[in-house]
Amino acid sequence: MFGLILTALAYKKIDRSYKKIYLFSLITGIICIIMSLRFFPFEKMPSILKMIQFTFRLLEFSSFFFAFVASVNYSLVIKDFQMKDIVVLSTICILLVVPYIKRINFDKEWNEDALWPAVSVNDNTGRVHAGCATFEYLPSKAFENLDYIKHRANTIYILKGYANIEDEKKNGTEMEFYITDIKQDTSLELPYIYYLGYTAIYENGETEEKLELTQSENGFVMLDIKEGMTGKITVKYTGTPLMISSYIISTTTFLGIIIVFVISNIKTRNNKTAKTRQKNLVKN
Repeated sequence: MFGLILTALAYKKIDRSYKKIYLFSLITGIICIIMSLRFFPFEKMPSILKMIQFTFRLLEFSSFFFAFVASVNYSLVIKDFQMKDIVVLSTICILLVVPYIKRINFDKEWNEDALWPAVSVNDNTGRVHAGCATFEYLPSKAFENLDYIKHRANTIYILKGYANIEDEKKNGTEMEFYITDIKQDTSLELPYIYYLGYTAIYENGETEEKLELTQSENGFVMLDIKEGMTGKITVKYTGTPLMISSYIISTTTFLGIIIVFVISNIKTRNNKTAKTRQKNLVKN
């Protein structure tokens, strides 16, 4: 937002060679924001745009185009910085900070359900669903058992054996419950569609053990409990090793780029300083 505000200072300094791209990015970004607002008659747009599903996804496009505009603004303003620029930027900073100091509430709580209320999957849902589109993202087993999903309760099912389940609590991708009275090897089906990345931890007050999770025939997360186990089980989505590795690689690469950039600038400045000294010595 700060970079976009600099458009007022940077526009006259934009080179003609990329001015058309600059204007295209600025106008397209603004149009995408307008299309994402509630008053915009999105339902009257061509049907091909319905594949977007949620209009707030257009903000991703606006962010992409505005990133180019903001970066150009920063480069042009910093290159030729004058006293009037300092005054303008200081005023902008004050205006941006005032809402935070005064604790003005802009209803910044982001709630996707408020934008598009979720609808329970049932016989009346149909093939197209507000939250799941056409269910094309479901794993194959779950997709083959849509009728099972429609009628399944949001609780733990005992598929095999016997167990007493108490204090079952489910909050999004996290849940916990206590198990007792297991008479034989038991298989539990958890109220989660099976995706890689779920972790189950068993605690009995003395030890802690990671349990193996598999996929049930219905496409849900399944947990095998051994006879005699009594204690608390916590299930949460922690991500796959590949996801964690990608985060580490991305962070390391980003930091590496910054370090290389800083070192390169230091070397460039040192070289310029050395050349300037040599020229001064030659003149003297």
